[in-house]
Amino acid sequence: MQHRGDHAHIFTPLIMKKTKAYVFVLLLALQLFFFGCKYDYLITPSSNIILHDKSLDVIRVNVQGKWKLLYAQGGLSWGTYPAKYNAFMDIAGDHIVAGNDSLGVTVDTSIVWKKELYNPPSEYTYLMGTPGPPGYPGGLIYKVVDRIKNDTLIIIDDAFDGYYYYYLKTKQP
Repeated sequence: MQHRGDHAHIFTPLIMKKTKAYVFVLLLALQLFFFGCKYDYLITPSSNIILHDKSLDVIRVNVQGKWKLLYAQGGLSWGTYPAKYNAFMDIAGDHIVAGNDSLGVTVDTSIVWKKELYNPPSEYTYLMGTPGPPGYPGGLIYKVVDRIKNDTLIIIDDAFDGYYYYYLKTKQP
């Protein structure tokens, strides 16, 4: 009787296919974990981050979502002005929708980002621009995205007598 030996050679291609599949899935999972996620700058319930000195990508990630205006502060007389009529802004990508309960939507447009000297002589920041009212000189109103402090986004008019706007992040349904 002739003995053919071990029949392992029959199963070798099957084992190699399964091994390649496991290695592929493992490499894909590692790639998604290390390169696909940007958790460093996502807003969490106790977010605190200075934004005016960050890259545009970091600023964009942090301003996404729905925001409710709490109050404005500043101007020549430096007063504090509580928000009225549930003023809001909703930023998705480079698109902004803003308004309030009284006037409805007053802004529904793309954001124009502009890099400009912020703190001479060397600190630059990105200004968030939206169209001003008809006839507004230059056409765009620019604001400095300053920081998020205790879930409150602070945006400042890019003007000598500018206002500071304090927006609270609202929960998504």
